[in-house]
Amino acid sequence: MLLEDHDGSVWIGTAYSGLYHFNAGKFEEVSIPSKEVMSLAEDREGNIWVGTAGGGLYQVRLRIVELEGTEEGLPFGAVQSLCEDRNGVLWAATQNGALARRIEGRWRMFSPEPDWPGQATCVTADPDGAIWIGTRTFGLFCWKNDRLVKWGTQMISKAGPFTPLNPRRQEICGSVRKPRTPCNVCMRVN
Repeated sequence: MLLEDHDGSVWIGTAYSGLYHFNAGKFEEVSIPSKEVMSLAEDREGNIWVGTAGGGLYQVRLRIVELEGTEEGLPFGAVQSLCEDRNGVLWAATQNGALARRIEGRWRMFSPEPDWPGQATCVTADPDGAIWIGTRTFGLFCWKNDRLVKWGTQMISKAGPFTPLNPRRQEICGSVRKPRTPCNVCMRVN
């Protein structure tokens, strides 16, 4: 997982070796207890958020690393996708399919409608204020103006599971499996 921050330095999250920061031609290991990094995001204050596979969600700021987990309301310890919306709200899709958002320093489960199928695999925000949610088996959804809409053509609606392709460019990707023909569906959501 790679993330270029607002200063142009690069954050590298690995599956087995933890988190690294590349700046001014030098690599620096960033010490976090979990070595399985699944997602990275930068918020408007320049904090780096690190989602891990079971170790919780870490906030890295000004050389300080803080853990946020279930005690802070995060629904599950493995965070596989993160984004910040245009209002500064941080969103997280956890490995168990839950979707949460951080409001006033506390994580809260997000269940927009009684018939929301859940199974979120990725989340990204576009510049217009929409939140795009990819799911394991239910396709792609858009949350905007307090309304959830299943989005796209029949092919895209059946695509899944969706994964973040390039969070900085608000791109997500899914795949449709037809007999003997895998078909990738990648789209830019802004």
